[in-house]
Amino acid sequence: MAGQRYRGRKSVLSAETATIIKSGARVRVCLVFPNKYSTAISNLGFQTIYRELNDRPDTCCERGFLDPVLGFKSLESGTPFGQFDILAFSVSFELDLLGLARVLAESRMPLLSHDRDSSQPLVVLGGVCATSNPEPVADFVDVVVVGEGEHAAHRLIDRVLRYDARDRSSLLSDLAAVPGFYVPRFVRPAYRADGTIEKIETDMPEDGRPAQDEPSDPAFSQVVTGYAEFPNTFLVE
Repeated sequence: MAGQRYRGRKSVLSAETATIIKSGARVRVCLVFPNKYSTAISNLGFQTIYRELNDRPDTCCERGFLDPVLGFKSLESGTPFGQFDILAFSVSFELDLLGLARVLAESRMPLLSHDRDSSQPLVVLGGVCATSNPEPVADFVDVVVVGEGEHAAHRLIDRVLRYDARDRSSLLSDLAAVPGFYVPRFVRPAYRADGTIEKIETDMPEDGRPAQDEPSDPAFSQVVTGYAEFPNTFLVE
């Protein structure tokens, strides 16, 4: 199978082992890796968050990719991205930030967070790029996870469950006070005439600081497939 090209959702799913299929959960998340499937499925951070969220009985996490063969729908159920409660992007490479914007546009969702309302998914950014510098897409996302995502994912879901789906403002205010989350709408940079930043004003109580390090289990593959960059290989970090 290595080197062969998949032909669609069914061929991808049939080649996977240990795919998680769930329904009926209170919170529906689509975890999107804005790159091709073979790259995404080889990323242990992506696989770990997929497993962690699906371990919760109140949460269903499906996967999405920036892959023309698979389209702009979740892999597990074929649901359009815009129909989930949370659209969570895992971004490890700077060029994939462009993919984030394309996914939003192709899903017919407004690019700018202030143009979206609570009827549309909460857009979350995590991964290495989110921690190192989320500012290139800060206007596009509602929440940025700063630091390791395993524990932050649970804190996010816990708070989403506290609020009515229509009360997006209160949810974001709550998240802004939690170490490990950066909510860009509460940050206002002021620029000099030459375009450099003069000052930054913020209403975030914790100012987007990473949460303290917490012990995590070793990262390992949830799904093994011949269509990965490391075909039919179980990976452990």
